[in-house]
Amino acid sequence: MRYRIFISVALILTICGVSGAQATPIAPSVQEAAVTQACLDWLKPLDIEAPLSVKRVEGGLCLNGHIQTNDDKPVLALLDTFDKATPLIVVVRSSGGEVNAAMSIGESLLDRPTTVIAEQLCASSCANFLITAGHRRIVRRDTLLLHGGVTLDSLSQALPQLRAIAEKEPKMDLGNTFIEQFEETVKDIDRQEAFLLRAGISSTFFEWMNLVQHMSSEEFETHCPPDSAIIQYSQQTLARFGLTFDQYDPPNTQADIDALEHKLGKKAPICYWRD
Repeated sequence: MRYRIFISVALILTICGVSGAQATPIAPSVQEAAVTQACLDWLKPLDIEAPLSVKRVEGGLCLNGHIQTNDDKPVLALLDTFDKATPLIVVVRSSGGEVNAAMSIGESLLDRPTTVIAEQLCASSCANFLITAGHRRIVRRDTLLLHGGVTLDSLSQALPQLRAIAEKEPKMDLGNTFIEQFEETVKDIDRQEAFLLRAGISSTFFEWMNLVQHMSSEEFETHCPPDSAIIQYSQQTLARFGLTFDQYDPPNTQADIDALEHKLGKKAPICYWRD
């Protein structure tokens, strides 16, 4: 069986969900339009793979770039300049990055009546913790939304097994650094699951996406072209896990995806998942 590495993808325009049953104040459409345009103007000349940068505009924030350790600090500082009860717009374009920094930003957004808008690309930690943190979620046209998580239940179960092996095999030295890193990863997974639950999304979503790794080639090809490495899930599939949305205009066929890639001047092995 081939082993495939999936960033688990939900390509294009939006994917996300509503969080909680309480009514949440939403920014008026005029504010949403003004912040979006201001951010698009700011984003246009920037490199999407550059280190994360953030700009405060009237009524919201614009984020661009790859998230690194401690990148949450300047973002949180700017968020604190807004009244916490006032509707906020955040426009983000990011290839993702360091989990804890992205999660810290997302946790702060969950505490606010926030509209999060993904532009062009929102991948990995951006898709997992920024767009999902919005009480209103929008993925704009011709935008890729690529999910991928560190959720592996077996990880937390493996640590005691490794320790038991080390006790029985004196020559096997796991090292304190390895153990500490392993335990930190388990904490990250627990924190991620708590975040997803707060956002109204099933914590089993990433586990389910990881199941594709265990499919035979024949089983996989009932869902995707054989050489696919990235997956776009349908609206119906995502909704099963609580990933609902406010604006969503996705490609609905493999041909639609191929056409979008051609338009963007890129070619990646993206599959439109067939349930």
